[in-house]
Amino acid sequence: EIYIDGEIYADIVSDKNHPFIVKTKEMDVRVLGTQINVMAYENENIHSVVLVRGAVEVNNKVGKKEKVILRPNQIFYSSNNDSYVKEVDVLNYTSWKNGYSLFHNEKLGIILDRLSRYYGVSIICEKEAYNLTCSGGLDLKDDIDRVLDGVCQSVSVKYEKENSSYKFSVNP
Repeated sequence: EIYIDGEIYADIVSDKNHPFIVKTKEMDVRVLGTQINVMAYENENIHSVVLVRGAVEVNNKVGKKEKVILRPNQIFYSSNNDSYVKEVDVLNYTSWKNGYSLFHNEKLGIILDRLSRYYGVSIICEKEAYNLTCSGGLDLKDDIDRVLDGVCQSVSVKYEKENSSYKFSVNP
């Protein structure tokens, strides 16, 4: 068993005598030999499990309090009292481990939240800009300023930098 507050990518070999369980504040994930990405930051309401290969059993401890078996290319998503399973492109959820961020029709605010965590900087997104959607990819090996410039090229926004904090707004 491991407990996480954050995000991990794991490649686990099946061992029926020694099950591997990823525990978070809101769910337990029983790994049945697999490659998975688990995102569960304690200070956020959104938690997810993305199955790349193999099988996992997700025991949701909040909201619907359900057990779900995932198949490859599926995500279990939980937010507040809502949860669901759907088909996804796993690269959009696992590319970070190779230094890239891929997204398709993703809200700008969610992308900026991920970048804030990845780079360890404060990124604020004004309400008007938060729900703008964009698609593309970012090279996370670049410095934060270059990555944020790339975001501005994808969607009509601008940012101001103050010390190590960034504030995004709609570009008029």
